[in-house]
Amino acid sequence: MLGIDMTKVMTKDGSWANYIAVIDWYTREVLGSQISLRGRTEEWLKALNKALNEGYKEGVRGEEVVLVSDNGSQPTSRRFMEECKVLGIKQVFTSYNNPKGNANTERYFRTYKEEVVWPVDDMSYSELVAQTEEYERFYNNRYPHSALNYKSPREVYEEYLRLTKVA
Repeated sequence: MLGIDMTKVMTKDGSWANYIAVIDWYTREVLGSQISLRGRTEEWLKALNKALNEGYKEGVRGEEVVLVSDNGSQPTSRRFMEECKVLGIKQVFTSYNNPKGNANTERYFRTYKEEVVWPVDDMSYSELVAQTEEYERFYNNRYPHSALNYKSPREVYEEYLRLTKVA
């Protein structure tokens, strides 16, 4: 199961950067993301395509991919929904006023802001992009999660691969 959402970050020049991330809820790994000064469906599709190319090297058809999102204009847009349908992705939308519906993705954004955004007073757009890319690598490969028995997302994914090869 994957989650997708967007958060906004103010840059030092006063513009809002939109950070869209696709999270694997089993491993907590950031599979794909996109930072842009715009938050259109196109940017959401770029993040989703990065995630699918990273997480599903053999393709998504027949994999029963479930994508959880809120009811925002991008994931409910005709273009986004048609792309998911073509790829065989089942979309699940959180109910209104249900903060737990997309909790794993929202928790990632909180951690990201606590560790990347809030400690720095001002970042330019290019600094934000560079810091986010660096943080995603750290988060995926070395960040210990209590929910994952203090393993990193990459460690959990590698353990999953070992177990599926045995079966």
